[in-house]
Amino acid sequence: MGIVAVITNPNAKRNRKERDRFEKLESIVGNDGIVLETPIPEDIQPVADALVKKNIDLLCICGGDGTMQHTLSAFIRAYDGAFPPAFLPLRGGTMNTIGKNVGLKGSAEENLARIMDRWRKKVPFETVRRDLMCVNDKYCFLFGIGVVANFLDVYYSGNYDGVRQAIDVIIKAIPSIIFKIGMYDDLFRRVKLRVTVDGDPVPIFDYLGVLAATVAEVGVGFKPLYRAEEQDGTYHILFSGFRPIDLLKELHRFYLGKPLQSKPFFDTLAQHTIIESDETFRYMADGEIYQDKKLEITVGPPIRIVRG
Repeated sequence: MGIVAVITNPNAKRNRKERDRFEKLESIVGNDGIVLETPIPEDIQPVADALVKKNIDLLCICGGDGTMQHTLSAFIRAYDGAFPPAFLPLRGGTMNTIGKNVGLKGSAEENLARIMDRWRKKVPFETVRRDLMCVNDKYCFLFGIGVVANFLDVYYSGNYDGVRQAIDVIIKAIPSIIFKIGMYDDLFRRVKLRVTVDGDPVPIFDYLGVLAATVAEVGVGFKPLYRAEEQDGTYHILFSGFRPIDLLKELHRFYLGKPLQSKPFFDTLAQHTIIESDETFRYMADGEIYQDKKLEITVGPPIRIVRG
């Protein structure tokens, strides 16, 4: 029997409000595993390289979506492209998108205590398979360009956290779209890209946004990537070249997980996407913002996510 490893980011927003969270998690795990803090991304790879030498049954990550992206990427590199342990996303951030997608509720302590009880009793975990995407060298569940990255900029600059802040941005975006005021220029900056999907060129060059995922919900109940969990070994990717006012008209379909009807628009299940531009563009991977001129998006290793 192996061990349970818990990686926690004390700087994740929800963790900052729970100053004794590390001690609580350590108490729950006891002698059956190890709990480690990684305050900055640079701390994670050495921790992953050391821990993969142990027999890890379950890896728990306590932080936001960005913490999970950094940590999973580090462990996959340490495991030479695989991810053998089961994975439990503990709710330590503001959005906690991955946990919501598999139905996890409650605090980090409640979820860890429940799963540790099952592990000690040798009761099998209930898990669900989800593939990761590999964006250059980063492994993630959610990816976006254009309005997706712009939305996060506005979201992170707000006065609230989590769902409340996301809803606040959406509400303020509606009049800005209609009257082209307020956050309009910041939120709807377009980007020129050249894209091929599984070898075929996408016939759009001026983009409002690109969005891809291997999970259906992207936050606040919105499920635009309704095919994300349809076929193992693929991700669902959307390409939008339409106007911001068309996005407003499509908002109900975006929420309900129905195909969008405005043009130009293209979506498909994919395994290999290449995105290029003459200019550096910004992109989002699980809530973290990066920039590059060329991206290659492939299917990463499957992960068994604990849901109960």
